[in-house]
Amino acid sequence: MEPEATRKDTIAVLHEEIDALLFANKMYWEGRTLSHESHAEYRRRQDRLELIRRKLIQLNSPGSRCVPHTVHEGK
Repeated sequence: MEPEATRKDTIAVLHEEIDALLFANKMYWEGRTLSHESHAEYRRRQDRLELIRRKLIQLNSPGSRCVPHTVHEGK
């Protein structure tokens, strides 16, 4: 697969994941099940959203290189 096609596919997958995470956050706030466990899950989703946003910035920057379809937390 060509690098540009892979980059576009990766961006599309990340946008789908953002949609799923935002939907889960909406359910969290509407359900008002504010247990420690649900809040921890919410914080993990927020951390993941931030990671995805940073990856999208990287992918949309000039001269970005081909990356795999999945984004893993790499610290």
